Amino acid sequence: MNTIMVNTTLGKVENIEEVLKGEFAVVAEWQQKGILAHIFVKEAAGGVQVAIASIKGPHR
Repeated sequence: MNTIMVNTTLGKVENIEEVLKGEFAVVAEWQQKGILAHIFVKEAAGGVQVAIASIKGPHR
């Protein structure tokens, strides 16, 4: 299985609590669809690492 790793660093985000609500909703949907294998939140660096599962067809 091929896995895509994405590493993001946002820096300081003033309204992080508001942003995270929307982000966690997307993450839950991706996990339910089998798109997202893992997510690791980097609290100190203001970013995340995500592991995207191998995708075999269109996910909408």
